[in-house]
Formats: sequence, C-alpha cells, structure tokens
Amino acid sequence: MVLLLGMVPACAGARLTHNSSPGQLTANLGSLNFANVQVGNSQAQSVTLTNSGGTGLTVSQATLTGTGFALSGLTLPLTLVAGQSATFSVVFAPQSAGSESGNLAFASNASNPAMNIPLSGNTAQLAITVNPNNATLMVGSTQQFTANVTGTSTTAVAWTVSGAGCIGVACGTISINGLYVPPSSVPSPATVTVKATSVADPTKSASANVTIVPTVVLTVSPANTSVAVGSTKQFAASVTGTSNTAVTWTVSGTSCSGATCGTINSSGLFTAPVAVPSPNTVTVTATSAGDLTESASAGVTITPIVGARYYLAPAANGGSDSNNGLTSGTPWLTPNHSVNCGDVIIAAASTAYSEFNFTTGNWGTVTCSAGNNVAWLKCVTFDACKITATSTGGIWVDHSYWGVQGWEITTPATSWAGCFWAYPSHTATAMIHHIVFANNVANGCGSGGFQASPVNGYSVDYWAVVGNIAYNSAQNGQYECASAINNNYLQNYDTLPGTHVYVAGNFAWDTFDPNPCNGGTPTDGEGIDIANNNTHSYTGQTVVENNLMFWNGGRGVLIGDDPTGNIYVRFNTSYGSNLDTNQNYFGCAEIAGVANSNTQVYYNLVSTSQANGCGSHPIYAFSEQKGDGTNTFYNNWGYAQNGQPTLVYESGSFAFGPNNTFQNPEFANPPSSNPGPPNCSSFASVPACMATIVADFQPTAGASAYGRQPVESGSVSDPLFPQWLCNVNLPKGLVTMGCLSQ
Repeated sequence: MVLLLGMVPACAGARLTHNSSPGQLTANLGSLNFANVQVGNSQAQSVTLTNSGGTGLTVSQATLTGTGFALSGLTLPLTLVAGQSATFSVVFAPQSAGSESGNLAFASNASNPAMNIPLSGNTAQLAITVNPNNATLMVGSTQQFTANVTGTSTTAVAWTVSGAGCIGVACGTISINGLYVPPSSVPSPATVTVKATSVADPTKSASANVTIVPTVVLTVSPANTSVAVGSTKQFAASVTGTSNTAVTWTVSGTSCSGATCGTINSSGLFTAPVAVPSPNTVTVTATSAGDLTESASAGVTITPIVGARYYLAPAANGGSDSNNGLTSGTPWLTPNHSVNCGDVIIAAASTAYSEFNFTTGNWGTVTCSAGNNVAWLKCVTFDACKITATSTGGIWVDHSYWGVQGWEITTPATSWAGCFWAYPSHTATAMIHHIVFANNVANGCGSGGFQASPVNGYSVDYWAVVGNIAYNSAQNGQYECASAINNNYLQNYDTLPGTHVYVAGNFAWDTFDPNPCNGGTPTDGEGIDIANNNTHSYTGQTVVENNLMFWNGGRGVLIGDDPTGNIYVRFNTSYGSNLDTNQNYFGCAEIAGVANSNTQVYYNLVSTSQANGCGSHPIYAFSEQKGDGTNTFYNNWGYAQNGQPTLVYESGSFAFGPNNTFQNPEFANPPSSNPGPPNCSSFASVPACMATIVADFQPTAGASAYGRQPVESGSVSDPLFPQWLCNVNLPKGLVTMGCLSQ
C-alpha cells in the first residue's frame, strides 16, 4: 500500500527563514515484528513519529509494502512542529498461513527526507488435539470427545470413526459434537480410531484410540433362596465381559445391619443371623472388582429352624413313650412316633441305650410332603449316644424319611444283625426310601456296618451313607458273608434322574468274614460292596466317592452284578485290601468290577500292600471280570506290589484307560498293620477323629489330585451330588456339598 500526498508550491513572496537545527523525523522503533497471528485474526502495533529537530516538518508520503499489513490512524500530510509527536498503528491481518515481510517508508521535508521501518509477520500454525486421546469403552456406554483447534479462528472439526476390523456402524457412531457410541458387538480387532479433522485446513487432524470391551455382566446364583437362622448358604457370582472376575460380597437389609443381617465371606458363603430380622428378607450383593458400577443381588429369606424339636433318652434317664417328648425332662424312649420331615429328635448322651428300642418295629411314620428331606434322630453330642448290643443288631430303620447321626453302635460277633441297617420290616407291604446315616461309628458289627437290603420282597431306594466309620463289620458269618458298607438288591422308588444312592466320606477297615461264612469259604469282607444283582431291575444312579478303605479282608470297592443303573466310583483311596487268607479267588483287586455294566471309575488312588492274596493269586490295583464295554476305568492312579496293576477277564470290548498312572503313590505313613478300633469320644465328628489316618494316606509322589480330597466348607456345582440331600441339613464337614444350581 502506498499513501501519497501531493506537493504544495510555496507562495510567491514568502520569506524563508533558517534555523541552525532543521526538522528531524524519528520513530520510536526501528522495526515491527508480528508473531503467531492466527489466519482470520489481526494484530496491531503502535508507531510514534517525533520531530526531534528545531524547526517544523511535514510528512508528505507513507509507502507500505507487504501482504496483510495496513495502517490505522495516520492522516497525511502530517505536520509536526519542533518536539511534536504523532502516533498511529500498523495492523497485521494474515490471509493464509506462513510468514510475511514488508516495509513502511516515510517521505518528508525533514533533514532525513526518507525513513524506513522494516515489517515482518508470522501466522500461527494450525494445531488440533483430541481429548481424551485413549479410551476403553464397554458395549452400551458412550464417550464424549472434544477437539481443541488452535492457529485459526475457525475451530470447527469434522468427526469420523474407523477400524481395521469393522466398517461403518460396525465401528460405532460419532455425532457432530463428538459423542461416540460403540457398536453393539465388539469388533475384531477391538480397537477403533476416532478422528477430528479441521474444517479450516482438512490436512490437519488428530485422533484417539478406543478399545471396545464387552459389557460387564454379573449374575448371582441362587437368585432367591431361604436360609434357616444360623445356617449357611453358598452363593456364586458369574462375571462376563472382563478378565477380572473377582467380586466383593456384602449383606444388607432394611431393618438390620452388620451381623444381624447375617455375614458373608470372600468366597460367597453366607451365614444367616441367629435371629430372624423383621422384615425377614436380606439382600446378598456381589460387586465387580473390575467395574464398581456393576453388581447383582440375591434375595434371602431368613426362616426359623424348620421342624419341631423332640427329646429322647434311655429308660434309666427317664425315657418313656408315654412322655410328650417336648423337653429334655420329658423324653421319649424310642423313635416310634409320628413326626414330620425337618423334625429333630435329640437323644441325650448315654451308654445305657438298648438295641431293642431301635430295631424294627420301633420307628414312627414320617410325613414328608416335599419328599426330599428326613426327620433326624440325632445324638446331642457326637459319639456320646452308644448302643452295645447283646443279642441282636443296633439301629434297624424300617420306615421312610429317617436320618441317624452321631451314634456309635457295637453288636456281638454272634449277632445275625449289623450296626446300622435300612431294611423294610418283616411285615412290610411296601419298600422304604430316603434313609440317611451320617457321622456315625460302627465299632464292631455282627453282619455289616451300614447295610441296605430287602426283606419280605421289598427293598430300599434313596439312601445315603455319609461320613461314617465302619470297623470290624463282618464278624458273624452264620447267615451271610458281609462287608463294611453293603448296597445290595435295591428297588426303584421312582425312575427320576439324578443320584439315588450316595456313599461318600466314609472310612472302612478290618473287615474280615469268619471262616466258614454262610456255610462256605469267605467271599466278601469288602470296604464297600455295590452289588444289586438286578433282583428288582434297579435303575437308580449310585455314586461312591471320597471314601478311604484300608486293611480289609476283601476288596476295597466291589462293583458287581448291576447291568442297569449308572455307577460312578471316583476320588476314593484304597490300600492293603484282599488280606483274608481264607479267600481263594482269581482277580482280587483294590477296586474290582465283576459282571457289572454302566460303571465309570475315575480319579481313584489305590495301592496294594503285598504282591499276592486271595489264596496265592496276584493282587491287582484294578480288575474287570465278566464286564462289558459300557464300563470305563480312566484317570486313576494305581500301584501293585507285583508289578501287575490291572486285570481284564472275559469282559468283551472293555479296556483300561485312558490316562491311568501305574506307579507307587508313596503314601506319607500308611499303617503297617491294623490300627485297631476307633476312639472318637473326644472328637467333634468322624472327619476330626480320622484326621491322623487321612494325613497318613496323603500321597507324596505327585498324586494329590487322586483319591480322597479335602472337604470344602461351601457348596459347589456338582451334577452327581444327590440334590435330595441338599434339604436334609447334613452335618458340616462330612462331604463337599454339590447343591449350587447348574
């Protein structure tokens, strides 16, 4: 830009005067620099011109060069008397990015008629950033992004989203305001790019990486349940959508706090309060450790103890069936009373009980509308209620829906009856079912420690032998050869799926049949005998697990003569079986199948204690005789002193395997001889009484996953666990409860 002022001629006759100090034009700065001015914006700087001479001067012309520069506030011609100043502005308004240079030149009649002020200008560089520049979003959430644009007055941006593993909306969507919504499913790879592009300069952009993760979903099971005061319930949390599946558990209620609502540990085991709150519901909540905003809850109804409580004592302690049984001072003498499932008869601690008050004919009718519970005959203190029989058996349950716990029975060697029997009566016109023997001690028995068998053409279904001791349980062979735990000739109560017969957590040793036995040489003496012989075409499922058998005359576990019902034999430990020198048969083993079908044997741990037995025959770890291809023995650990771990005889397509290990488990301290009878009076339960024996049979050669396993305090999900036992309030610590829903 050039500003010119025309020259005016001097008036004729004018008198010119001279001063020794002519006019001098000066400026307050030698140059002007404009820095970081955004395109579209402007910046002004002041310039002051001063007449520093002794006479007046006139600025007649201002010449401005360079793009983007302009003058403001300067009027020409500009006359300055001596010492006078004038101020105006130079304005820089860039039209495009880059650097500019120019010059401002003044023409005057000063002693320095030409003066220059160099000009320079730099535009601000357009820059853009996106915040946040990284994000992790769950499906179903949103994220607000913002763009910061500098170097231009036009701050608008255009938003886009893209990904290597997605196209279009499969990458998500983003609004004109930067609100990003992830796709409904996670792309692969799961990272997308959100980009902001400058509208002023489309070559300039910035982006953010977004990782899409599944929505965290947390569920709690069971979702609703009832728990009696003081009882426990195992809850489980399922967390999906994150690798962090940990949860924290809490309990709350509208009218309770702390322990008055109950407590729950870090594993989800809920313990109900000792009193029912009002209202009687509390909430168990699991909160995701990976996403504190995600939680799930279960409703818990706290109920009083289900069932009535009655009392029982021997005659010497005031027991009489003419009493009402409602207090310890008015106890019954026998369990021959009509009760309901869930009721408990508390037996006083005594050694004066008579076998004649607990044999057949002395059990009342139990009403059980749900059909999945029992009425308990329970000793007030474990192993403090004792029957020492003199001529017959100990406890003979002949009615349905009964459970017996905490008793110790001894029957004489001359007795034809065993210690704990589940038999219909001799006058029965129907079978019996739902019988539980738990946490008892059979300490020397005439004919079987725990036995279910038929009488008068009727038999048993739904029976459980859980956490018991069976010692020296086959002393009388006059009528039959017996074993510690006998499961013979059962009969279907119904054909529903699931486990009907459950033999778990038991201990059996020193089971030897006398010789002669049942008129011949001994044939049994097993720790556990599962032999239905198909008398009633029994189809119920049987599970034998977590038992420990040692130093028995016969096999540790015998599975025989059952062509129809499924049988599962798992996690059992058996040692030193087949020690009866009077037996003479081929194919003796720690776990043996004989004429059986539909049997699965897995994760068992067995070892022989000598090379030969059963007369002079080899003792095997596992044997299968006259079975068929429906049987499987796999994932077991077995050792035979003679180097012959398995035997297969006349069993069709049957073959052992896969994944069986045949080497010495090297038990920690297995007894070298019969350890003798149990003495449990100072212990709280069978597992506590047997803790030393359990420790003695811990393997030291890498076989800890096989054989008897530690009992878990809470419940797990186990499709083989008999669900009808989830309702009977079993004593804690006998077996791992498998009651969580599938």
